[in-house]
Amino acid sequence: MRILLRLIAGFTFLSVVGTLILVIRIWHWGGMLSLVRSGSFGILTIAGWVITLVVGPPAVVLLWKQNDAGRIAAIIVWGSICLYYLLFAVLFRNPNMLYGQITFDIVGSAVLVVVLLSSRARLACQAQPLPIDPPIEV
Repeated sequence: MRILLRLIAGFTFLSVVGTLILVIRIWHWGGMLSLVRSGSFGILTIAGWVITLVVGPPAVVLLWKQNDAGRIAAIIVWGSICLYYLLFAVLFRNPNMLYGQITFDIVGSAVLVVVLLSSRARLACQAQPLPIDPPIEV
């Protein structure tokens, strides 16, 4: 489970970096204002970016260290991604949507949330007691 948690931490890192690159490109191209003006779609998108960029980096570091706070932060990141794509698929349907990709994103992020919510992940992230040194005999 510890290896799986580190893989999820790495995947979360890639998600944070990918989101950062996307935000910078949209900002550079001047599309941020039109995104804000697009209504609920733009607001949902920006909210998702904020969650990923604010909660994601601590989730990566703490989950890598198998800290329970990192597990919870990663649940927030992947849960928000799952919810974003689910809402997007339901509320903003259009004939040009890539339903296979959106389904993959929904299922993939949901699987990560389920793994992080599992009792095995919870146990792996619980604080390990410090080893007690044996008494020194003189």
